[in-house]
Amino acid sequence: MGGQINLRRVIELIDTLYEAPETPALWDGVLSGLSEVLGARAFCLSQVGPEGTRLCLDNLDRHVASAEDLTAWITDLVARGPVPLGVIQQDRRLAAPLGGTDGVLTIIGLVKHSDDPPFACEEAELFALLVPLMARAFRLHKIFAAKVSKLALPPRQREVLALGAKGLRSKEIAEQLGLSQRTVEHHFTEATKRLGARGRAQAIASALDQGLITGGTRQTTRKK
Repeated sequence: MGGQINLRRVIELIDTLYEAPETPALWDGVLSGLSEVLGARAFCLSQVGPEGTRLCLDNLDRHVASAEDLTAWITDLVARGPVPLGVIQQDRRLAAPLGGTDGVLTIIGLVKHSDDPPFACEEAELFALLVPLMARAFRLHKIFAAKVSKLALPPRQREVLALGAKGLRSKEIAEQLGLSQRTVEHHFTEATKRLGARGRAQAIASALDQGLITGGTRQTTRKK
């Protein structure tokens, strides 16, 4: 098949499929998985959020211009077998953004069992394979956002955010938890970074929206 693959169009399609919150915990997991499938280089691993995703996709666009190039990359991926399969065996959470175990094995099988390399299929069939796999990665936030975020948001940070959601100020939270005010402020700062928020209020709103914490009636701290 020697035709050019319109990867820019694939990128445009993907851009319309996600409206994920810029949550570092979520995007770190998604991008870690995508890096295996999209062939992104190591520098992409440190990227978080939609901009990082676009960087991965742009990297693919530059290095894979045709079906032959894509086949060469996937063939190399298969030759390095333990990389994608190891990810699946060790951490299924990272395999999920790839379309699950079946999705990875489908790509590998397409290369291994092709009767007419680079692919025994038409370009439309190739799109039919790639687009759903990539689209699923950006739809996962609707199902796993809260679960993945909880894995990366320590209990103390969730506790501080929960008290903040009840209207307590840093000093009051510090008194209630037996911490210094500086420590409470540090927890707020770290939680804000992890949630990709622009401030405390946005971090609390994001945590509430994702179900990481629950709102409640303002508590009154006990006087000592």
